[in-house]
Amino acid sequence: MKKSLAFILSALCILIGCESSKNQRPLQTTGLQYDTSQIAILPWIDRSYPFRGSGFKQAELTQRDLEVIDSLFLASVKIYNQDQAPTNVYSGIDLIKRNYRRQLVAVENKKGEKVVWVNCFCAPMGEWKTRIVFVHDGGTCFFNFQINPTKKTFSDFVVNGDA
Repeated sequence: MKKSLAFILSALCILIGCESSKNQRPLQTTGLQYDTSQIAILPWIDRSYPFRGSGFKQAELTQRDLEVIDSLFLASVKIYNQDQAPTNVYSGIDLIKRNYRRQLVAVENKKGEKVVWVNCFCAPMGEWKTRIVFVHDGGTCFFNFQINPTKKTFSDFVVNGDA
């Protein structure tokens, strides 16, 4: 009984592992220069927020993309903080004190445009370099947005709510 239960659990683990990676292809990050202690480039899978559904495929990032992402990261936070300042001085995002980590997921959309989801959080969490970090609440410690490196635009800037 114990042997068959162990066999079934092993087979199940293998199947689950294979299923979760069957839609992934290896990312080409060789040659890219970025701070791996702060940034993780994750592969897109068909269940990746916010790129669910059809019409997306994984995209590769270039060094220029990373430069654009970094500059738009700083610009988007600055704009968010300016929008918050008149109403609530405590709701700003402090990039220096909090030392945010970033997860990048790049896709090509139906129009052939590269879009990058940037998921940010203020403390390393679990396997953040290999798995998307999702939490409820947490305030300005957690925020995310999308960047179009070609158009040099960002959109859908969302900061988690406070509990």
